[in-house]
Amino acid sequence: MEGYLVSEFDPLYALVCQNKKKGTHYIPLPSALRPAAPGQTSWPEGHSKLNFLCPSCEHAYAYSVENVQAVARAESQGPPSLRDKSSRVICLLVRCWDASGCDAHVLIRTLMAYDVDPRLLAAHELLAQSTVEGVYCTAGGHALSGSVPRVGELRATATYFDEMWAVGVPLNLPLVPKPR
Repeated sequence: MEGYLVSEFDPLYALVCQNKKKGTHYIPLPSALRPAAPGQTSWPEGHSKLNFLCPSCEHAYAYSVENVQAVARAESQGPPSLRDKSSRVICLLVRCWDASGCDAHVLIRTLMAYDVDPRLLAAHELLAQSTVEGVYCTAGGHALSGSVPRVGELRATATYFDEMWAVGVPLNLPLVPKPR
C-alpha cells in the first residue's frame, strides 16, 4: 500500500446509508474530480441527486450533496471487499421499470474495488441481490422501488467506471503523519 499518506486530520467523506435496519453505516466516497463546492470534495458539481447502492447492505436510495458527511475513519469501514483496496465508483445502467412504460434508464452507482472490471458478474450479482427504494430514472419524473427486473440474463444493460470520481484510498490504511 505504498504511495498513500493518510493523516488522522484527512477528512473522509461518506454517505450515511438510509437503510436504518442495519444500524448506522456508511458508503465511503472517493474524491470527486470536479467537486460541487470547496470543502465538499466528494460530490461532483452539477448533480443534485444521484442513486447509490450501499455495498454493505445492498440497498439503493437517492442521495444529494446534503447527505455527504465527514466521518471518522474508524466508523467508515465499509464492506470487507473495500477495506484493503482502493475503490472506484461504478455505474450500473438499467432500464426504467415504471408501470407507465417509461423509456428512460435508471443509473445506480456503487463502490467496488478498483481492480474489479465493472463488466464482470460481480456488479451484476450485487444489483441482483439489491433492494431499491426511491431511486429516480434519468427522466427524473418518478421514483422506483423494489427489485431491479432482469433484462435477459442480466439486470444491468451497461456497467462502467464513473469518471466523475477519483480512485479512493483503502479504508484501513494506517494513519501516517504527513512530512512537514
